[in-house]
Amino acid sequence: MGSAGMDIGKVRVAVIGSGAGGLVVCHRLTSPPSATMSVTVFEQTDRIGGTWVYDERTQNECGISIHSSMYKSLRTNLPKESMHFLDFPFATTGQSFISHKEVLEYLDNYCDHFDLRKSIRLKTQVNYVEPVTRNGKLAWKVVVEDLEQKTETVNEFDAIAVCNGHYSVPKHPTLSGLESFRGNVMHSHDYRVPDPFSNRTVACLGAGPSGIDIALELLTVAKKVFLCHKGSFPFKYPPNLQLKPFPSSCREHHLVFENDSSCTVDDIVLCTGYVYRFPFLSEACQLTVADNCVMPLFKQLFNSKHPSMALFGMPRAVIPFVLMDIQAQVFRKFVEGTLSLPTTSEMDAEIEREIKELIASGKKLKDFHKMGPNEMRIYLDDLTEFAKPIQPVPRVVHKIYLYHKNSHRNIATFRDINYVLTSDEDFFVRT
Repeated sequence: MGSAGMDIGKVRVAVIGSGAGGLVVCHRLTSPPSATMSVTVFEQTDRIGGTWVYDERTQNECGISIHSSMYKSLRTNLPKESMHFLDFPFATTGQSFISHKEVLEYLDNYCDHFDLRKSIRLKTQVNYVEPVTRNGKLAWKVVVEDLEQKTETVNEFDAIAVCNGHYSVPKHPTLSGLESFRGNVMHSHDYRVPDPFSNRTVACLGAGPSGIDIALELLTVAKKVFLCHKGSFPFKYPPNLQLKPFPSSCREHHLVFENDSSCTVDDIVLCTGYVYRFPFLSEACQLTVADNCVMPLFKQLFNSKHPSMALFGMPRAVIPFVLMDIQAQVFRKFVEGTLSLPTTSEMDAEIEREIKELIASGKKLKDFHKMGPNEMRIYLDDLTEFAKPIQPVPRVVHKIYLYHKNSHRNIATFRDINYVLTSDEDFFVRT
């Protein structure tokens, strides 16, 4: 017998975070409205938007690291024609690759259009989440802190949606000698503007989206910029950008490479990504993070040990807004009692099978959440079939994403491309 959908009268759902994930979960849980469901969104900052809220500071007045990793010049690395929520498209005018300000404005408009603010408690931090038993049924103890009043309250909910974002806790590389480096070392989480690097020699360690963006921007002010990468680098790049392999060690003012060659640098920017972190979840939640792999998640969403807890946006190298929209629709169907899950043992068996297939393909556990255009399409099609009927992803979204990935060959010019939708199936490119 599987895990039945929830059937406990009025269902109380807590949503942790009001970034894109928290907003789409709130919307899908409240639209259409249900007399048997109440939704409360907890947001630790003073506004919605999550990582899309730009803050020139890196620490707040209390010395706490700013959540967002947004830098001032950021433009999306996905075209807006493929990255919107399924029932709320971006404006059809303007560029395809838009600024963080435009994305935040979009999220504000989404929030207002669907009247979500009434469900959101700002400046309220979730400090502790623990499963408890009430009348023979699972519930969730949620301890929250009013950050203005400095008071804690204990709440109880029937389901938990974890939407705390995954671009706020820096991943630092294991690099021998880094502690002895005499220049400046910064993680890209704290990068805002290029000005402090004027006339300096800078190395960006890591060639993901932020590493490439930051390296290109530093070229406008720095004396010299090295972009250090792992594996191949199959992109066209400006001639004044110097590519290097990822260093094997570091000495005072030098990066040292496998062949014992070295380069002298003034500053290092660590563009080495982020780690999943859920400091508010108690051990009783039975979730673990090992090698940046969150376990055990059935369909990369449901906590198989306690399925009334779902974690949103775990997959990487995807279209996050679209993916979390589908996940939110699936979660609603489970919470409202119209979707049943397999048993815990069956869910765990499927997770174990997925891990074995991953390892057999030559990948590592850290790649469990990493997808790409084809893997994302298969994953979303599977979720849509599993929970049907829900609003599906239009084929044109996948087509644009695949085209974008295949045409993203010149790191300095790919944002000059503009996409025009002609239907749910097709598009054309305007340059």
